[in-house]
Amino acid sequence: MRAGKSLRVGGAIAAGAAAFAIIPVMPVAATQSPSVGQSPDRVTICHKPGTPAENTLQLPQRAAERHFGHGDTSGPCPGGEDEKGVRGDISLDVHTHSSEFGSPSGAPTLFETTPLPFPISKGANFSYSAIPCRFPAPFNDKALNFTPDYPGLEDPAAVRFLVEGTVTKAIRSGERGTVKGTITTFLCEGDREGDKIFIEFEAQFVVTSANVATVEGTFRITGGTGRFEDITGSGSFTGDPGFTCLPPVLRRNQAENCADLGAFSDAVFDLRGSFQDPTVPTP
Repeated sequence: MRAGKSLRVGGAIAAGAAAFAIIPVMPVAATQSPSVGQSPDRVTICHKPGTPAENTLQLPQRAAERHFGHGDTSGPCPGGEDEKGVRGDISLDVHTHSSEFGSPSGAPTLFETTPLPFPISKGANFSYSAIPCRFPAPFNDKALNFTPDYPGLEDPAAVRFLVEGTVTKAIRSGERGTVKGTITTFLCEGDREGDKIFIEFEAQFVVTSANVATVEGTFRITGGTGRFEDITGSGSFTGDPGFTCLPPVLRRNQAENCADLGAFSDAVFDLRGSFQDPTVPTP
């Protein structure tokens, strides 16, 4: 999936008499009304006015409000109005585990978690965590991919995850239903967890065996911290196996499958979609 074309606002202010002609309507910019061609749920701002990084951006209202607190101003910058940044495809391979049953390698999880029970019931809350960045993780150490490359990041990048969610519907004794939740993605910066990407998901699940519940749905990137503060995006959210019990975990807990264990000890998801980040300098 490819991101759509960048939005643009009106042209630069002409010199001379034309400049004086716009003086009576200048207060309109303070209302943050959409410019021609601008989506009504996005706001045009001047990012870092008066600096070499000065840049006209169109951001969601919530993101724009954060920028106003940092000194950015409403309306386009006076010298140029092309939106900058980076956009393209994003993929995430999420491998997470429960603190109760342990990770496949035996390393501790980054957070205490609550696995999804087997059988699944409506209203059940669940959480899963990756192991810390200081431990090697064959899948999560190359789990984040941007195309084109995200400036300043290795490709693929090492990340860690915290998955939290709720079963919103369960039918046929928990064989089918829906879930929704969040995934917090932590960029590994050496041995520590650094900047975050915030993701929301909704999906349907189907229990296909005593050891697997597949999932299929959508995700939405809602922002982040640090370099990812203004990232957005969306795409497909799938899991096959999805909720499962990995063989090393079953052996350690002397169980044959998730039904025997009484819970899904692990959660494995694939996210594929598009992203945009207007405040990242274009290489």
